[in-house]
Amino acid sequence: MMRRWLVWITAALLTAVVVLAARFSREDRRHVLCQRPDIVVEDSLAHPFVQAADIRQLLRGSQLRIEGVPLDSCPLAAIERVVSSHPLVKQAEVSLSPSGYLRVSVHQRVPILRVINRQGDSYFLDEDGRLMRVAPSRTHRTAVDVPVVTGQVLATDSLLNRQLYDLAVRLQGDRFWNEMIAQINVEADGRWTLTPNVCDFEVCLGRPERLDSKLAALRAFYEEALPKVGWDRYSKVDLEFKNQIVCTKK
Repeated sequence: MMRRWLVWITAALLTAVVVLAARFSREDRRHVLCQRPDIVVEDSLAHPFVQAADIRQLLRGSQLRIEGVPLDSCPLAAIERVVSSHPLVKQAEVSLSPSGYLRVSVHQRVPILRVINRQGDSYFLDEDGRLMRVAPSRTHRTAVDVPVVTGQVLATDSLLNRQLYDLAVRLQGDRFWNEMIAQINVEADGRWTLTPNVCDFEVCLGRPERLDSKLAALRAFYEEALPKVGWDRYSKVDLEFKNQIVCTKK
């Protein structure tokens, strides 16, 4: 019986300590003020589109009260919404330490394909298949190492852009193809032509169908046929026809 009373008393004391600590913590937060946000742009070396200064300017324009605000009043959710509204930001995470240190982690949208059509329009497709519009000044900061699409492509052609995205996902997901294909050209008749980084010939892919089987056939051609016949023997490799590869000699 005595042991049971000791357990109850210990539990009551622990509860009181927790309640008092929470009360003091709330009171302390009222006196601690938010500091100037520390903005960290993830992968800024690989993807130069968003800079910390851009996010800071966006927050200033939102007129949110951040610096000098008590911790309990710091608008964390609103900060995330404002930062996420940037057209080149995929996600924002905001954290606040008990001392008032405010960290804003910015995750950029990642391009996997760049389109430069015959009308001079230029845009990217990101890893989610969405269009990215980037100012020329941003794209000149550093080279973006993704395949380039040229020819008859329009930003408003959602079906074609989805097909290009599907091919880009296949290329990006395979190290061999990610290093091999430099350019995709869309012809007026809807057929696609690939320009490899290696070998001086064009690859006629045909219409965007049976992509997996066509890429498998092309890979086998690279790995099995070309080492035997020579890498500079052909000017054109045609994959349009099912179950066959048609080569044109130089």
